[in-house]
Amino acid sequence: MRVVRALSLGLVFAAVLSLMPGVASAAEEWIIKQGGQSHSEQTVDVVGLLDVFGTMRIGVGGWYGMSLVPEGFIKPINDAFFLEVGAYLEHDRYSWGYAGYDCTVSWNRLSPLGGVRWNFYLTPEWTVFATSKLGYAIGFGDSESCSGPTGTYNASSGVNYSAFQFDGAAGAYWKMSDAWSLRLELSYIGPVVGASMKL
Repeated sequence: MRVVRALSLGLVFAAVLSLMPGVASAAEEWIIKQGGQSHSEQTVDVVGLLDVFGTMRIGVGGWYGMSLVPEGFIKPINDAFFLEVGAYLEHDRYSWGYAGYDCTVSWNRLSPLGGVRWNFYLTPEWTVFATSKLGYAIGFGDSESCSGPTGTYNASSGVNYSAFQFDGAAGAYWKMSDAWSLRLELSYIGPVVGASMKL
């Protein structure tokens, strides 16, 4: 399931990128080999996530980014290394059945996370990145609803949905103006779309 999910999301992501302005002429604007440039900046990103593969997941998130190594680690490459901290607030829902019963379990999680983001500046408009974060997901508001031959019942699921949380992702920024960029991301917890603002 994870392989199918990753391939499906990858195809959607590639299709979206191919339709964005500037992609067709990117080969004439490569700046990735212009190493040594400084990208000393701070950013605030606001994102939304939606995943319908398996567990349905919908949520919002916010990230603060600050450059730690503005000139990057690889001198011949135009890159930069960032600290990124923030949180996701998400609602999850999972449906299943047994012995004639149809059940739905739902829960909410607040996940403060912190980690790093590594940017690679391909063209003036396009920057790709990889990010890795770790934190703790705080579960709350869980419920279970089942209906079947003997009727319907609703109750707490009795499951603790709090746990350590890892999130890894690959994505891209598309520069819309000097201050604003579109953020597209394939995250471990689902596809993410949002906006990034330079401070």
